[in-house]
Amino acid sequence: MESAETVQHKEKLRVSDAWWLTAGVLGVASLLITFIIRTDAAERTGWILYLTAWIPLIAGLIHYKASRNQRAFYHTRMASLPMLLAGTVMIAFHWDGFPLR
Repeated sequence: MESAETVQHKEKLRVSDAWWLTAGVLGVASLLITFIIRTDAAERTGWILYLTAWIPLIAGLIHYKASRNQRAFYHTRMASLPMLLAGTVMIAFHWDGFPLR
C-alpha cells in the first residue's frame, strides 16, 4: 500500500514535464491549425508554431544534459520523435507555407 505522500508526489506535475509537454502541445496545435483551417495564413501560422515548439524542447535537452537528470533528459529526448514526425508531415503537405521561404 502506498502512502498518501507517495501518491501525492506521483500526481504532481513536475517542472521537468513542462519542457516536453509544451513542445507537444505546440506541435499538435500546429498540425491541427494547418489541417483544419486550409488557408495560406493558417499554413504560415502552423509553421511558426511548429518552429516555436522546438525552443522548449531544445532548452530542456540542454538543461537536463547539464544537470545530469537522466530521467527527465530521456523524456525530453523522446518528445523529439513526435516533433520530427510532425515536421515530416508539415514538409510533405504544407511546404508552401514555410515562413522562411
